[in-house]
Parts: sequence; structure tokens; C-alpha cells
Amino acid sequence: MSTLPEARELALAGLQLDERDPWAHLSQAVVWFRLREQAEAERAARRALELNPNFALAHARLAHFLAGHGAGQEAIGYAERALRLNPVDRHVGTYATMAMAASHLTDGRMREASGWARKTIENSPEWPAGHAWLTAALAMAGAFSEAAAARVSFLRIRPRFSVAWADRNFPITGPQRDNLIEGLHRAGVPAQ
Repeated sequence: MSTLPEARELALAGLQLDERDPWAHLSQAVVWFRLREQAEAERAARRALELNPNFALAHARLAHFLAGHGAGQEAIGYAERALRLNPVDRHVGTYATMAMAASHLTDGRMREASGWARKTIENSPEWPAGHAWLTAALAMAGAFSEAAAARVSFLRIRPRFSVAWADRNFPITGPQRDNLIEGLHRAGVPAQ
């Protein structure tokens, strides 16, 4: 059962209560991202930052959204700003490091991608994205024994994870999607 319809309603209610609340705009941005409405997600996150330029989580989430469709250099800038603004918040760290990993994966810098994915896992050990990016980046770098170890560790945490699940649930496009899917295949992640 999806919680997206309820989340969408709550985000809209927050905006109706206060159009100038950056948290309401960020909540709406997250809903748009999950619905794969990339332009709307970016617009809402940018509005949150217009209202509060020092909103570290909004910087991190915008970086995550931008990385999701291949705007790597811009994503890296927002991720770096998020980490400077709040280097200790776990959520800021998770999304900012994931954006860094995703940007490097998109651009073919697999060693850098794996390093940032490890940092994502440190912040959120149970979140599948960090593990998926680590496993894929290592495989794409040709580090197959490391990729196999990452896969085993990941599947211990998420035994039902598959390439098909990643393809259906990670709202990413372009070269990042292609590199992720190819890397997961190369690492031996189950197809279904």
C-alpha cells in the first residue's frame, strides 16, 4: 500500500496553512520526486531554499533530486553546501552523500562513487540506495570481489532486493540509471 496519496495531501495542507513555510515546500518536493515528477520536485525544493537559504536538508534533497537525473555538477554543489551547513545531521548526511555517490556514478567515476556510497551507508545502514550504489559502483570499477562482498552484505539486510525492484523504485534516469542497473547485474544481484 502506497503512502504517497496521503503524503501528497499532507504536503498540500501544509502549503495551504503557510505558503511561506520552507518545510511544506520541501515535503511537497519529496512527494513529487517519489512520483517521478522531477521538474516539480526541483521547483519545490528551490522554493524552500528561496524561503530559507540556509536550510541544509533542502540543499541535500535538491542535490539528491538533481543527481537523480544526471545534473551531477550542480548536485555536487548543493551537496557540498548541505554538508557545510550541517555536517552532523544524519538525514542531511544521507541525502548529500547519496547525491555525491549518484553524481560520480553518472559521470563514470566509480571509485569516488563507491567512497561516497560508503558514507551514505554509515549515515543510514538500512537504506537500500546506499548499498545498491556501492555494489554497482564497485562492479562497474571492476572490483568484483569487493562488489560481491557488498552484495552479500546488502542482501543480508534486504534479502528480497533485486535489479527489477531497483528499476521500479529508484526514481532515476539516464546514465545514472544505466550504470546502476548494469553494475547491479555485473555484481550478481538477483534480476527478479
